[in-house]
Amino acid sequence: MRRMIAVLAMATGLVCLSSSSALARGDHWTFIPTPPFELPSSVCGFPVQVTTPVSKEYAKTVFQSDTTIVMLVTGGLKTQFANADTDTSFTVNNPGPGTIVIDLQTGVAHVTGQGPWTLFFLPEDQAQFGVPGIMFISGRFTETLDTTTNDVIALSFQGHTEDVCAAIA
Repeated sequence: MRRMIAVLAMATGLVCLSSSSALARGDHWTFIPTPPFELPSSVCGFPVQVTTPVSKEYAKTVFQSDTTIVMLVTGGLKTQFANADTDTSFTVNNPGPGTIVIDLQTGVAHVTGQGPWTLFFLPEDQAQFGVPGIMFISGRFTETLDTTTNDVIALSFQGHTEDVCAAIA
């Protein structure tokens, strides 16, 4: 696992876009499934169980060109993080919204979010950008990822942040 889990969720959303329609949001909106998963101990120093007690996020995909996909993400999302060793948990309301632009030729994804979000970082990204393994942010952020190498290329954010790893340690 070399990238932020949010990118995995985006990829899952892309796969699901072709198979279902979110009529509650109107035409071209698709529900983004958020199954539970576990983050490895390399992220926080202990394994973290991630569940979504409220999962009502939707994506709308627009093909800007043959090589560029734009995904708009919005809806309701509450995420619970639990230390798998102690069961200490922390729940956040993190519905976004955000925009993801993916260049299919280069594999570079640009993610722009505002409002509450949760971002995940591996140790090398934590060291490079001075961020915790799981960062809750209420504000604005931009992140650039190379999906071919699984590297975070650039990250900027402003607003209130919380270290979720510290909250559940």
